[in-house]
Amino acid sequence: MSALPKTGPIAVIGGSHVRRSAGQRLEELVYETAKAALTSAQLDHADLDNIVLAASDELDGRGITSMLTAMPAGGYLKDVNKVTDSGLHALALAAMKVRAGQSNAVLVLSWDGPSEAQPMPIARTALEPFVERPIGFVDPMASAVRLERYLHDNKLDKSLLDELAKARWEQAGNPNGYQETLICSPLREGHFAPHLDSASAVVLSGCPDGRPIRAEFLASGWRTDNYYLDQREMPSHRLLARAVSDALSKAQISIDQIDHFDVDDSAIHHEVWAAEALGLADPGRGLQELIAAPDRFRRSASSAYAGHSALSAGLMRIASSSAEPGATALVHQAIGRAGQGQIAAVIRHTRTGEQS
Repeated sequence: MSALPKTGPIAVIGGSHVRRSAGQRLEELVYETAKAALTSAQLDHADLDNIVLAASDELDGRGITSMLTAMPAGGYLKDVNKVTDSGLHALALAAMKVRAGQSNAVLVLSWDGPSEAQPMPIARTALEPFVERPIGFVDPMASAVRLERYLHDNKLDKSLLDELAKARWEQAGNPNGYQETLICSPLREGHFAPHLDSASAVVLSGCPDGRPIRAEFLASGWRTDNYYLDQREMPSHRLLARAVSDALSKAQISIDQIDHFDVDDSAIHHEVWAAEALGLADPGRGLQELIAAPDRFRRSASSAYAGHSALSAGLMRIASSSAEPGATALVHQAIGRAGQGQIAAVIRHTRTGEQS
């Protein structure tokens, strides 16, 4: 498959999501996911010219984790790149390679292995050393500080967080999953979705050569906020609003043309701020309006409360989406301490069997 500069939409011709089985090595999980994605794309390994990985040494619990996973992902004699932000950032890099004519068939793959690592002690070492490191100002403490400010500014009761979280657990089919254990006020254990070991992959192509197209990648936008929480913009949803505006502008569509909002729901506050950033809730009223309208996002992907992946969640939503043919989805992921980074991708799902 020859590489040519691409100006129109980029085809998503394959995808896979695999949950790690008991006793399975991470390398085996990566290989199984890559193989499933290529099979769904009707491609062989020889057809690939690029592989982009999204991986975190902290979440995997080992240094240079991609050194051991590049080969199972199919990296032998291929151009392999790694990003450390999220699966959606890896997807954006892959799309740029296609648009630049550097690639025509790119495998984008990301994974999470929380059962093998203890990321919090590692994350502390990356903090500012004089004040933040001694007090361990990592998530969820940092997110709790931002959330307390949000609740105070909008005169909201903390019980609203519990109400929305309980509803999310019930919608995911696990009404007993909510746990009241306080982590850092106002955040409780039940305000976070369960983290699972899994991997997700998507195959992009600029010229699918007659292969069925699952979806089209239209555009993405991302923004990164200041490291220091006291220097970040308020309100909290403003950063995501700008990332979404970037993505929609590149895709040349309006927010009214989005059918599904597959926003980050790994934690209650991410949903609340996403609703306000997207204009689906009035500023300061995200909690109340999400409680009043449980399906306000019109999701096309499964709830994170059935199990989510921290790094590969965006790819998982694309690979496992149940959107109807012709629908346009906005996929969002928050990354970093207290949502320091925000990224949104616009995907248009094609009609079954549609070809280039």
